[in-house]
Order: sequence, then structure tokens, then C-alpha cells
Amino acid sequence: MRGCTLLQCPSKNLLEEGHNARNGGHVESLIDQSPSVPCFEFLFDFFQKHPRREIRRGAQVDDPMLRALQLAWEGFGQTYPNPPVGAVITRGGALVGEGYHRFAGGPHAEIEAIRDAGIVVDKGPESFENASMAVTLEPCSHYGKTGPCAERLAALHFNDVQIATLDPTPKVNGKGVNILRDAGVCVEGLGDTSEYARVARALMHPFWVRERSAKPYVIVKIAIGHKGTMCNDSRGALPITSDASRYMVHQLRAKVDAIAVGASTALRDNPCLDVRFGIGAKNPERRVLTRSHGFDCSTLKMFEVKAKDRGKSKVMVDATPGGFALRELAREGITSLLVEAGPTLFSAMLKASVVDELWVFQSPNTHEGIGVQDVLAENAMQLACVRDVGPDTLQVYLR
Repeated sequence: MRGCTLLQCPSKNLLEEGHNARNGGHVESLIDQSPSVPCFEFLFDFFQKHPRREIRRGAQVDDPMLRALQLAWEGFGQTYPNPPVGAVITRGGALVGEGYHRFAGGPHAEIEAIRDAGIVVDKGPESFENASMAVTLEPCSHYGKTGPCAERLAALHFNDVQIATLDPTPKVNGKGVNILRDAGVCVEGLGDTSEYARVARALMHPFWVRERSAKPYVIVKIAIGHKGTMCNDSRGALPITSDASRYMVHQLRAKVDAIAVGASTALRDNPCLDVRFGIGAKNPERRVLTRSHGFDCSTLKMFEVKAKDRGKSKVMVDATPGGFALRELAREGITSLLVEAGPTLFSAMLKASVVDELWVFQSPNTHEGIGVQDVLAENAMQLACVRDVGPDTLQVYLR
């Protein structure tokens, strides 16, 4: 297998290397203003190589931060509009408690870990002296649907807190670190070149894109034949790629907040756009992108889903891909959008420069259709990685 090379932009260290955060320091030096830009494929590859294993409370944890990242991956795609976060508490290297943010409005990862340790957070204070926490994102410092996690950790007297990456959003932006420091908690960071720091930034990246750009992080997926052509006919939904590729697409669906198709694909293929293959995740939001105000969705399968998914399917009218629809999705809190595009929508979105990541599944079989290589070349998409998926090849491009 040919793995994905992680791409990153220059950025400052999370914490001054070797600095004991208990002794103060300038918060400005801690803020990562320019997070790296790794692709979803990098996250899939990393967590396939590092799967989370069940361990009992009291057992030794060889790598608490790795386990916290694995927990955050469990919540990835389930927490919008919030980012995914994982946390692990240890004492003397033994597991005390762990948790992750499961859904928006629910307890944050730090509180889940404290509750897993058997401490009721509304009663206390209870002491975690000599205990350590590894958390993938700087603890929050503001009041929202839940209280500030940084204040709670400070009140519980943790000995030290290791943070994989800081939160550059205005509501936090180093304030969580300051709260912990002022309480005498030793705050430790990971070096900027640390693999775990890059994984943490990858987990956060869709959230940051939405915060900075007022649009979701957009992944476009297409399937092509051996000659580099996309099928564009009215024969119905005919699979181009293998079961292995389709399984991977469903894994991707399980990790995004929303899926969209164009009107032509919706009518021709009539997809359900749900998560199958026994993956077990909740279904993402589903959208049809069309230029027509009179689009008839009454016969589409995605509007005939189970009761628990009612309201998840909508038609969005947008004359220019990447305009109103993406801004509206961002306003809804969507952080990541998978577009399973036909030739027309694929070309339009690339020309609009709104695609952050492109997955191209190429079958060894020959299919007649529309070529895509010229479109890729014209729109400056850069090949980031190539890997084999069963008999097919997956090429991932970044903008």
C-alpha cells in the first residue's frame, strides 16, 4: 500500500519546548495560528494503524495521548457544530477514566472522563492530585451549553494536563491554558512536529475551516474507469468500483456531517446516501444541490428514510456551487461535507475553488464516459497520496 504523505503549513510550537507552564509565559506564543492541512485519508490511515483496544480501569496505559486521539476519532463526524475531543486520566500510568465528546450539547470529553472515573462533576470538589489528563484540545474556558472545562479541571487539582493542540477560536484562544496555570496545574504541550499534534490538528481541521471560511470542509468523491472517465448516462446506478471501494466510501460517510449530490445524480441513481455495510454510525445530513426551484424530490429514496432520520434530507437551490448552499450549511453548523458528484457538479465545484479534498476511486475496468484529467489539471488540484483499495486505486488530491 502506498500511504498518504501528511502536508502541513509552518506554525508556532504549541508550548515553548521544555517550558514548565506552571511558571507562566506568554499565551500568544502558544497559539497555533496556521494549523496543518492533512487529508481525511491521513486520519483513516493513522487510525487503521493504531486501532483503539478495550482496557480496564486500573490497567497500565502505555500512551495516554494516543488513546485520547483514538477516543476523539470515535466522535469524529458525530459532534457538529462542535469539534471532536478525547480525554484520558491516568495516575501512576494506570487508567483512571476516559471519555470523548459524543454529541453537541452533551458533556465534553474532560467531563466524560471524570464521570468515567466515578466522580460526579456536580458534587465536589473531589481531588485528582497526582493524576494526569491527556486531552486532544485545549479545555474550554467559556459558558455555553456546558460550563468551562478548564475551571473544573483546576478545581479538581490535577497535577498536570497534556494538550495536543490549542483552540484558536476567540472564545478560548489560550484562556483555558491560563486558567489551569493560575491554579498551579502544570500544562504540557506537544512539539509542533509531533505526529500526535498533527493528528490532533487534522481532527480539528474541518471545524477550523468552517470557523475561518464560513463554509464546511468540502470533500468531493468521484469514481472513474481505467481510462479516467466518469459514467454519465441514464442507465441507472451501475457500480464502477469494487466492494472494497464502496465500503471505504461508507466509512467516509460515517465520518462527515453531511452528504450532497447534484440533481442529475439524485434522479439517475436515486441513492439513499445512508451508512451501510454494518458500520453502525448515525446517518449524516443529506442534501440535493439543484439550480431549479421546481425540483421534485417526491420519488427519491433519501426522503423515505427511517423515522429517526426524518428531517435530515433537504433540497438546496444554488445557482453557483459553492455559493449560498455552502454558506447555509456552515450556518447550520456543518463542519464537513462529502459531495458524491457527477461530472457536471464535479467540474463546477472545482472551477468554483471550493473543494478542499478530492477522492478519486479508479477502477481497472474500462467505462465509457466523460474524462476528468483535464479538469484536474486546469484547477490546480495537487496529488497528495495514492493507495490501493482492493482492485481499485484511490488518489487523493488537495487544493
